[in-house]
Amino acid sequence: MIRLFLAVVFLDPLRSIYLELPWIGWGGKAKDQICAQVTGIRSTFWEHEGEYECSALVNRRFDGYIRISASTLQILSATLAFIELYVFIRRICYMKICSLLFNKYSKKIANG
Repeated sequence: MIRLFLAVVFLDPLRSIYLELPWIGWGGKAKDQICAQVTGIRSTFWEHEGEYECSALVNRRFDGYIRISASTLQILSATLAFIELYVFIRRICYMKICSLLFNKYSKKIANG
């Protein structure tokens, strides 16, 4: 159920973008034209005899695109999480240092 939801909400639109946009994917080319460009074998072969293999080839290329995109997002997310953790720890340390200095200064003033 969740897998179907993810496919409908995310993968199908991404597949459409991959197949239709020229600067990301294939610019609306037919699958047989994509396979011909990738393999160097004429599109008529892919259209008549290698239709199943062509679909598998296009799907494998799309899956690779998704894996690369997901890996990039994971690395970016991890980097942002480490930056946020660093900022949080730094803020706590600065607050502790400022608190210690303020207390020391307050005691010095109070003692005269």
